[in-house]
Amino acid sequence: MLGNMEEAMAKGSGKLPKGKIMSSRTDAKRLLWELLPPEMHDTRGSWFIRLARHLGWNERRVRAIWHGEARIITADEWRQLQDEIATLNKSAQRRQETLDELTLLARSVVSPSGEAARPLGVAGDRAGQARPRGKRDA
Repeated sequence: MLGNMEEAMAKGSGKLPKGKIMSSRTDAKRLLWELLPPEMHDTRGSWFIRLARHLGWNERRVRAIWHGEARIITADEWRQLQDEIATLNKSAQRRQETLDELTLLARSVVSPSGEAARPLGVAGDRAGQARPRGKRDA
């Protein structure tokens, strides 16, 4: 992405074509959204503050990038955003691999009677075999 912008700057009068500016703004918005998606309780302002704290930037800088007011997004800022996204993707992949391993392990567990173990339900009863509790059970 940055290579295309540098080429456009070298060819022209120092101004980027309109389409290149828009795509970089859109990409910046997408990266901000992927990095720290807003939560249900967030207003836009509180999300900008959380995002700025996470990145170590000024809240006004995050707001300017989101609204397309930033004249320049530096290469360091791009790299930081992309590195943060890559880190999140790696940790999500590791969590998924761990979950897959645990799922395989749970499927391979065999009870002492030789049957495959079934998941446990409420209060340790076997799933589907729980009986209603009455006065006598209390």
